[in-house]
Amino acid sequence: MAFLAKEDERQQAAAVKHAANFRDGILAALHAAEENDPFASIRGGFDLSASDSRQWKTSLKLPDADRCVLLKTPAQAPSVNSAWTFACIFTVHLPGPTLFPAQTLAAPTRNYESMSPMPISA
Repeated sequence: MAFLAKEDERQQAAAVKHAANFRDGILAALHAAEENDPFASIRGGFDLSASDSRQWKTSLKLPDADRCVLLKTPAQAPSVNSAWTFACIFTVHLPGPTLFPAQTLAAPTRNYESMSPMPISA
């Protein structure tokens, strides 16, 4: 019984450390976004393997991420700054039999322009 309790404590400690490392990575990305030159401290060179997607390599990788990149969207007008996005790809391995050995989950996206406002009832 004591062995199982110690093993459970080790697993819980590992989970807490993993969550803290993930949180610290997110905070590092947020701080890098606030720099005068956004993401300069974590931005690497232009990713030539994806030259048409405006991807930049990054030195910041979140725990369990297969890959993290910075995406630069050009400014729509001369008076507007370019937009930077920090993105990571995660592959989830589901337990038990599956049709595919690994499934990749993409972040959900939503087009807010096509959404109609919800009526507020009193």
